[in-house]
Amino acid sequence: VIKRGESVVMECRANGFPEPIIKWKKKNGQPRITMFSSHTYSRMSVSKYGALTIDRVEKSDADVYTCHAVSASGSTNASAKLEVKGSLNTSPPPIILYGLQNQTLPIQSTAVLFCNATGQPTPSISWLKDNKTLSMNKDKCQLSDDGTLKIMELHSNDSGRYTCMATNEMGEAQSSCYITVESPNNHRIIFKRTPDPFTYPGPPVRVQATEIKETSVKLVWRTNNYDGYSEITNFVVEYFSPDQGEGWVIASDGVTELSYVVRNLQPATSYLFLVRAQNSHGIGMPSHVTSLIKTKSILILITFSDPLSLFCTY
Repeated sequence: VIKRGESVVMECRANGFPEPIIKWKKKNGQPRITMFSSHTYSRMSVSKYGALTIDRVEKSDADVYTCHAVSASGSTNASAKLEVKGSLNTSPPPIILYGLQNQTLPIQSTAVLFCNATGQPTPSISWLKDNKTLSMNKDKCQLSDDGTLKIMELHSNDSGRYTCMATNEMGEAQSSCYITVESPNNHRIIFKRTPDPFTYPGPPVRVQATEIKETSVKLVWRTNNYDGYSEITNFVVEYFSPDQGEGWVIASDGVTELSYVVRNLQPATSYLFLVRAQNSHGIGMPSHVTSLIKTKSILILITFSDPLSLFCTY
């Protein structure tokens, strides 16, 4: 039994001399062909060792599958029933509201790193330093309920890459920054703290898809009435596919118009999108996540120009 949208692998191994050939057949529905080892049939494929894999399982895949092992010495077979229940959960992984920004701070000062995240269920927040779990010590590192990290009495060995991890059962999101700790007497250094989020632009509004194709989606949106403490310079477009489950992906962080075509998507695949605005102070909160958008399937048209030639166009 498997949920719709997941993948399943059915193993089939046989021994003998000569080595038997493995092939699969589906009792009902499509495909009604014999599936051989080392071949791919749309979402189904058979490995060279005979394992049948079905990607992004659909209701129509529910059936009885039979593995046949055939050699000159004879043949045998075994069957398995696949049941498909429920549906793919389209809830996205957590969303970090404000991305971390690099800071350069003086020795003995306090670093404040904001990591507010949203998601259903509520995500838990953890921190890494240089890809290792950061231990919390009330005299050195403090983590507040909203995910904000404070590092007190900074020393040079506190310099490094800090990563916020927001995690729930839907997945995880992360944001990283570099903290550089320098002597306050070093006049060649320009110290920089994270700006107040109030200086960032507000989230874009009315994000929607206007053109949906096989491998691309055109998005349009409008700016928020609040630009922050400086003019908007660009937009960041992100997407998530519940079919692929790879977390939020940045399609582009340099969009200067109120529209963008997200390319290199997969056909017949569902996606969610969001947009952020950026000014000289930082990247603002994300827009509302779009409704689920599914790219079109690729239609293959086969035509014959003469009995000896075959052309495929799509």
